[in-house]
Amino acid sequence: MKPLVRPELPRARTPETPDSCKRTPKSAPRHYGPVAVKAQPSRGTKEKSLRVENAVRPRPGSTSAKVLALLQRPRGAGLKELVKITDWQPHSLRGFISGVVSKKMGLKVRSFKTDSGERRYLVKP
Repeated sequence: MKPLVRPELPRARTPETPDSCKRTPKSAPRHYGPVAVKAQPSRGTKEKSLRVENAVRPRPGSTSAKVLALLQRPRGAGLKELVKITDWQPHSLRGFISGVVSKKMGLKVRSFKTDSGERRYLVKP
């Protein structure tokens, strides 16, 4: 006896997924707004110059805005104070200050230790 062979059925056509429904890969960078543009350092200089065009600014009321407001006070903000306000880990705050505030926002961050040994950060408005 011959085995039964089913005839190949035509596949249903599926419409192409619109761009608005397509998911972006998780590795895609988040878009916070315009990005700071680094200028090429000129030869013979050791420090990098940073030109900021349309620098990134945090949304009002966000945790980033609170941190920035504390950093812009005349005495700056201590690391323990920032940890208490944001509920972030100290290493996350240091990374935020280094990566977002100084690099993406293009602000000059001054770090110093007080007489009591506390690390404080200051951003000139």
